[in-house]
Amino acid sequence: WGVTVQGQWGAVGAGYDWVKNWGNTGTGIAGTQPASTGHKLRAGWAYQPGAQLAVIWSKVEQDNGGFAAITAAGAGLPLALGLALTPDATATGLSQTSWGLNWEHTFGNMQALAQWAKVNNITGCNAAGACNNTGATTWMAGLRYNVSKRTGLYVHYSAIRNDSNYNMDYPGGWMTSANYLGALPGLPPTSVGADPRMYGVGVMHNF
Repeated sequence: WGVTVQGQWGAVGAGYDWVKNWGNTGTGIAGTQPASTGHKLRAGWAYQPGAQLAVIWSKVEQDNGGFAAITAAGAGLPLALGLALTPDATATGLSQTSWGLNWEHTFGNMQALAQWAKVNNITGCNAAGACNNTGATTWMAGLRYNVSKRTGLYVHYSAIRNDSNYNMDYPGGWMTSANYLGALPGLPPTSVGADPRMYGVGVMHNF
């Protein structure tokens, strides 16, 4: 289930998103039903054409193992894979919040982009110290040259600095060079504390 509420007030726009996924009954911890809940609050200020400042806050909650972790374990993969996605497999409820800032500005045919975000420590662990140092900081800087209204050349650099007990990566579209058991994109649990970086150069055309 998902709900979105959003509005526009002149140059300011804001919105809130809520979504909840339930797993199959009895596949969670001690035969319970697992679930995941997501919250996202966002706002932006378009201070001039082609320029914007924005902020985003999000919170993810996992109950009884979490829908995503249980689904991964149930897709023909070892149960340990699902458990490895959380720092404490005995915890009945885990949550994590994050927030970030975004800036974009157009100078003639050039568009500058910058982002910074902070992922806070996971909360809700039963095991002592399991949730410690489970945060990360990430940032991105990019530049786009608009050859025409629909075509642009771009270059960007982004980096993640993981805490000593966290393994955040770039799994979307398997952009990362890392994988877990050759089945899922992203840093494996044994690579906590790694600091992935990504460089990009390309051409974008909007059809």
